[in-house]
Amino acid sequence: MSEATFPESWKPKTWIAVILSLFSAPLALLYLERVRWAAWFFLWVVVMGGLGFTLPSIFNSTFLSVVLQLLTWFAGVIVCYREVSNSIVKAQRRWYSRWQALTGLVVAVLLSVTIGTTFLYEHFRVPSTSMLPTVGVGSNVIVQKWGYGHYSKMGVKISSRSMSASLQRGDIVVFDYPVDVRQMYIKRLVGLPGDLVEYRDKHLYVNGHDTRGSLLAEYLEQVDDGARYLTHVAERLESVEYEVLMNPDRDRYFDPRDFPFHDTCQFNANSVSCRVPENHFFVLGDNRDNSTDSRDWGYVRSDQIVGKVVKIFR
Repeated sequence: MSEATFPESWKPKTWIAVILSLFSAPLALLYLERVRWAAWFFLWVVVMGGLGFTLPSIFNSTFLSVVLQLLTWFAGVIVCYREVSNSIVKAQRRWYSRWQALTGLVVAVLLSVTIGTTFLYEHFRVPSTSMLPTVGVGSNVIVQKWGYGHYSKMGVKISSRSMSASLQRGDIVVFDYPVDVRQMYIKRLVGLPGDLVEYRDKHLYVNGHDTRGSLLAEYLEQVDDGARYLTHVAERLESVEYEVLMNPDRDRYFDPRDFPFHDTCQFNANSVSCRVPENHFFVLGDNRDNSTDSRDWGYVRSDQIVGKVVKIFR
């Protein structure tokens, strides 16, 4: 086999470097054989992405996010342009600057991220107030998918297996919305298969046990027309303690739609009682008077569970 041949002289092309920098400064700098610069830009992107994810209330404001993205983009283009201008003709091109290596790197990263977020862990951003005060609007959550059998990406189910990981009362779960599986919801799991779940007089009872704990300081909720105070109480399900909100000025009236196993529930004007069927779960939002959940549209099947929330970033 003959040895690989290289051009007698090579110099990076300005137009290739600039185009690459528009998409990824680290990639462009590898093409320019500036490994240190590529490492620094990669580290910067990772740090900024990490801060934006773990501190969404600070770093995800529209103005700040746009400014940081523009600054990073401009800096990448300027550095790449400067470095390509200072490049000299070389007798031999390094392997990592060749298009095969750069393409392979991109494919490897995309494949690793896709596999990881499909089968292991995935992050979701919460768009609603139904899980206040535990999970606020704009919060990021990490969801463990491994063991729950629902492996999907961007709404496309790739694989489905029986659930092997356990769930307990009080866990926060992400699941396919039973009414429209193209949407995903986040709620707290309060009823396992076989449980008797009752919600009456703003109290949650599971198998006859009142989960209500101590009364906490009133919660000030910001709304479009100002602010309002909500009743703020602690609840406990087995070993899980959490907080819930209720609107003292609003009585919750249940007018449920038809759903599978509807006959396992009894509805009154302001109460509901359900015996959870096999392979199904009963879920509620923590913001009890501002959440549509199992009280309205019924149970979540086990094969609709995407995963369990293991970390919340507010």
